[in-house]
Amino acid sequence: MKNRLVLLGPVCLTGPDKPFMRRATQQRRLALLAALASSPGASISRDRLLGLLWPDRDERTARHLLADSLYVLRRSLGQKVIIASGEALQLSEALVWTDVGDFQRALANARWSVALAVYRGDFLDGFHLRNAAEFDQWALAERSRLRALATRAASELTNELEAAGRIPEAVTAAERALELGAV
Repeated sequence: MKNRLVLLGPVCLTGPDKPFMRRATQQRRLALLAALASSPGASISRDRLLGLLWPDRDERTARHLLADSLYVLRRSLGQKVIIASGEALQLSEALVWTDVGDFQRALANARWSVALAVYRGDFLDGFHLRNAAEFDQWALAERSRLRALATRAASELTNELEAAGRIPEAVTAAERALELGAV
């Protein structure tokens, strides 16, 4: 079993067989995981993470805080959970399941109903970091992007169901599209 990171709706990090140390679920560490998980299969630079998570700190302090966070997360979730390649970091999809990853894979494969089942709420719903306006702006943009994708999935599902003559289900999907699009 993998570690599970839920980011669509209230944030939740669970392990396959044990609860995590409190240090692993500290807000900035969850924010670090969210930034890494928001682009499945892609990496993010350390400098970008420093700017998002510790914009109020000098570079030396911020790099130390990032290194400490990586240490704690690797110790809790597994040594290979975050892959480093020079200045780039990437979340191991082999060790951490994320709803964002499942959502984006379902969209890529035009599996609209699966995508909508995974999309249980807005990205990082209710999550906020103190003294990190850059992170909050990034999270807001990511929240809008993912919500727009969910709206599109609901619209596409509506069209498919209507074409198949499944009108009651198409109406339900259309209502979901309207709900998602009404921001």
